[in-house]
Amino acid sequence: MSKKSISVIVTTYNRPNKLDNNIRLLLNQDLRNDIKFSIIIVDDNSSVSNQKKVKSIANYSNFIKLIINPVNMGLSSSRNIGANQSKSDYLLFLDDDIMVDSFYVMGHLEVLMSGGRIATVGSLRFPKKLTDSNNLMKYLNSRELRQRNFNQKLLNDLSAQYFGGGICGVKRSDFISAGCFNESFKYYGGEDNAMGFSLKQMGVRICYAPLAKADHYDEVEIERYKVKFNEAGREGVKLILLIDSNFFDNSNFRFLLPISLKDNLFTKAIKIMLKFVLNSYLEKLLRNFLKLTNSINFLFSKMLFHILFSCWMYQGLNSKSSTVESKVQYKN
Repeated sequence: MSKKSISVIVTTYNRPNKLDNNIRLLLNQDLRNDIKFSIIIVDDNSSVSNQKKVKSIANYSNFIKLIINPVNMGLSSSRNIGANQSKSDYLLFLDDDIMVDSFYVMGHLEVLMSGGRIATVGSLRFPKKLTDSNNLMKYLNSRELRQRNFNQKLLNDLSAQYFGGGICGVKRSDFISAGCFNESFKYYGGEDNAMGFSLKQMGVRICYAPLAKADHYDEVEIERYKVKFNEAGREGVKLILLIDSNFFDNSNFRFLLPISLKDNLFTKAIKIMLKFVLNSYLEKLLRNFLKLTNSINFLFSKMLFHILFSCWMYQGLNSKSSTVESKVQYKN
């Protein structure tokens, strides 16, 4: 029996210390003997000093291949470059600030190889030692699939909105057939959903891989997340709707979108109400209150954070401006 092969594509940009931890954990995976494993690092044109550090990290193992982009090309392009350099049967995509458990790769593979055309989403959360003093992290953790109490049927056929590009797995042939990550997405958010949509259009099921566990060491600050979700509403959501105008029809997110002819009376009424409720005064009030209380555990309120995130998305969706460059430096 020939070995099954898998490549983990890790995109990185000016974060060599996080990449170092990321790669060390990937090199410590519990893998079956019939699995051929490799790592492809794509450096999106980091600074010269950081590139030297990345080259040193790439020398940790013969299993690692390093690609350095000649110019900064963005997250989607970097993922695609790594995928095109792989000859493996399966691809995993991983961001450099995500630290994986030792069974992470096999956790994806066991689901990917379980039969049929399947793409996988891993189990990502913020580490508990950080969430204890950060209510925003606690809220973001509550949105993770492990915490959502979805039934198994749904977890075995997730909608495209749950496809996470930084923790996903897919058969390489399906990824290529789906057209790879859409490189039109230059700002925060959207490219993952678009890829999930393309895969599902081809008949690929998106399945949750509960044993593919990882911790996210992102910079979680309220002002930074405001910018990220403003960008997602202003740029990413609008691009998704150009790809599929019905993408959000089965999601509560549809209530944040502009009123359309296909809306029923109930949906129109909710949209009109939210237009008045999700205003800049409420956003500022909530943002300042949650910043002041972010480290106070007993004042944690999932509902308040949910309203604040809705305000941010709504602001982005209704923004008339267009930025030249992402303010959160969402490159890699």
